[in-house]
Amino acid sequence: FVSLSLCPCHFCLWLLLMSFVGVRRATAACLRRSLAITRPPLIASPLFAAPSRTSALPFGVAELSGSAFCVRNPTKTKRGINAVVSLVAAFVGLGVAHTLTQSFPRAHADAVADANGNSNDGDEEDEEEDEDDMLKDEEVGRTRDDLPTFSRSIIAQHNSKEKGVWVYYRNGVYDVSLFVEAHPGGEKILEAAGSDIAPFWRLYAQHQVPFVWETLEAMRIGNIERSSEEMARVRSDPFADDPIRDPRFVVHVEKPFNAETDPALLANTYITPNNLHYVRNHLPVPNIIEDHYTLTISADGEVHILTLEELKKIARTRTIHAVMQCAGNRRKDMNNVAFVKGTPWNIGAIGNATYKGVLLADVLDYCFGGLRARVEDGNCDFHHVEFEGHDVGPSGEPYKASVPISKAVDPMQDVLLVWEMNGEPIPRDHGYPLRVVIPGHIGARSVKWLRTVRLLESESDGFFQQHDYKLLSPSTTPNKDIINASRSMQESGVQSAICRSWCEKDGETLALRGYAFSGGGRSIDRVEVSYDDGDTWIKAELTTHPRTLGRQWGWSLFTARVPRAVVASNAVDGKTKIMCRAVDDAGNTQPSDAKDVWNLRGLANNSIHFVYIDPKNACIATDHNDVEE
Repeated sequence: FVSLSLCPCHFCLWLLLMSFVGVRRATAACLRRSLAITRPPLIASPLFAAPSRTSALPFGVAELSGSAFCVRNPTKTKRGINAVVSLVAAFVGLGVAHTLTQSFPRAHADAVADANGNSNDGDEEDEEEDEDDMLKDEEVGRTRDDLPTFSRSIIAQHNSKEKGVWVYYRNGVYDVSLFVEAHPGGEKILEAAGSDIAPFWRLYAQHQVPFVWETLEAMRIGNIERSSEEMARVRSDPFADDPIRDPRFVVHVEKPFNAETDPALLANTYITPNNLHYVRNHLPVPNIIEDHYTLTISADGEVHILTLEELKKIARTRTIHAVMQCAGNRRKDMNNVAFVKGTPWNIGAIGNATYKGVLLADVLDYCFGGLRARVEDGNCDFHHVEFEGHDVGPSGEPYKASVPISKAVDPMQDVLLVWEMNGEPIPRDHGYPLRVVIPGHIGARSVKWLRTVRLLESESDGFFQQHDYKLLSPSTTPNKDIINASRSMQESGVQSAICRSWCEKDGETLALRGYAFSGGGRSIDRVEVSYDDGDTWIKAELTTHPRTLGRQWGWSLFTARVPRAVVASNAVDGKTKIMCRAVDDAGNTQPSDAKDVWNLRGLANNSIHFVYIDPKNACIATDHNDVEE
């Protein structure tokens, strides 16, 4: 403040410069609903590549960069003055940015409407935005009857600043000309001018968030014209409307989508991010509009139909940390024993998330008063609860699965009808708008895109209940009658795996990180690692979420430390075999070898996991499937 009062001319000059630079910088974010300080800026991750952060600025001008301010190249004698004045001037730039943030999208939408002969003069005043009102993925690019249609050839002509910059996404056509002018990475955006932006968004999946969708829809000018051949192709491909996925997935099958988390990313955080949580789809992903969604709950002719909002009001809301694990997780290891049929999952078909929903026990009691008491007294004719999804196969049969009714009506079992995952609406790949989560059980029982809940006298007759996901012994032969008569899988066994390794700063210690989990609400008592084929076991440190009333649905992450010299001394041909095993609170532990649990479907592999370590660089040298013992 002293420097401002002593040098008003200096202040005015800097204010003028910063107003210009502030507008230049801030306008790039003007199509967002909030400033870059509060969340990752759209301009920091443009459609194709991040803009350069070394673009030329006037000498000493303060640059708004994320949430920090910095002053470039100030003279030594005026460093303090420049810093103070630049900071004040930057706030002026923020003020300009805020004004543009509120006004620019509406102005552009009005301009587009005028160009199409529509008027927004009668629109009501904007109400304060609420996150619940933000666009959802399935609403972006949907055909709109109030807008004109453009052919691809017309769109392709708008491929430069001179002719205008148009792009299309799904069925929507967008004029992004003004956005390109305001964007510091605008030249990069021109790479998609006149074409589809979906391929770029598949690579840069950070754009799959509501405020980006809103920004895009604000620039909507029409619909894309599709040829009859193209429409036929889209109709013939039931997976054409599947969501866009994170490019970091290890993809095994594209249709239906089956992908696991890269082991190097899996154990980095206790909660698995939504975009990196493994995806196991059996059928195409349904496209469900929440406003039209209803859930049917039935029992012997008595039917109740509830909207999502009604469901949220009739029962207690509960939040749990829970593991979701595919029954085929670690199937790849079984191929070392003998070939098995199925997706060759490594160790990444598992994830740990926070789920929010209502207790199924409360919902069933609401619909069928006193059901819980009848089950507990043994006076209930129903023995199973079936869940049916909206995902439908070629024959028209939906995905269905069931669990014993004792699991469903017990509030201590935490079976939830879930609409939220990790604090966000549950993603489409994970069951939007509603799925059932049955913690401690194999993932196949937690049906996604839930359509119907039924009380049954016997197990579900669905294919994946009667003909797959069975408990099979190593001696079971490919006999359908034997497989169908085998017990259906429900609870998961105790499991652990090593995800990554590194050398500690002292250079003398090898660190290993992985996960451990047990089904049925049992917690992990300990995890141990061995470097000498099981002769010596070293106890690992555990990171977990506290147990709730004696039950644990989430996993434990473990970190084990082993002297590097010991690892090197046990190396064979330059590689050391490191094993891990977990023991749960009931004393259950992992089988010593995959051959002990091998089965022709490659299910429920929870044998001791091992990797090969190169002692020289402390990295996992190779997948053990590629190493000859």
